[in-house]
Amino acid sequence: MEAEKCFARSFLQQLEQKPVKFSEEFIAPLSRLDIVPQELNLPEINLPQWDGLNELRIEEQIDITIKTLRGPKKTTNIKARHSDTIYCIKKSVSNAFNVDLSQIRLLNKGKVLMDTKLVSDILESNQTKALLQLMIMEKKVPAEKTQISCKITEPTTTTQNETVQLLKLDTSFWEDLKAFLSTKLDTYANTKT
Repeated sequence: MEAEKCFARSFLQQLEQKPVKFSEEFIAPLSRLDIVPQELNLPEINLPQWDGLNELRIEEQIDITIKTLRGPKKTTNIKARHSDTIYCIKKSVSNAFNVDLSQIRLLNKGKVLMDTKLVSDILESNQTKALLQLMIMEKKVPAEKTQISCKITEPTTTTQNETVQLLKLDTSFWEDLKAFLSTKLDTYANTKT
């Protein structure tokens, strides 16, 4: 904030030395650019030193233990950084378990983790170890490779009599329906009056 104040003061001082007043519609020709000050005194800004590259190199590793939920019980340990995504972990798991990447679902506390989440999102502060569950989904077979057996059936024709016969139910059903509708309609008629 102090830097902006210093800049504004120096800018106003420059304007006071050579005041320029034009109408709102005036467009200055290029030949008049010499009246504009060539240089403004900018204040020196002291920025804090950022040692980001060294911080990234020193970033501590997290031990992630991955256990399978179904099938044969297998466990593997993977080292990851806070800035790694779940997708990076999935790639490591894919290589470790020799499974296609699309078949892998990683879970934390029973919830499926999105590929775009960071490891730091699933960890609590100062946590250096994590446990994730692995669900290996069945490989989907493309529709072209599946063999479908279709039986050719003869077209059936229905007549109105068959339809009516399908609608015939036992008499107790119709009595129950009549009682139900009469109570509902009576209640509806009473509320209208």
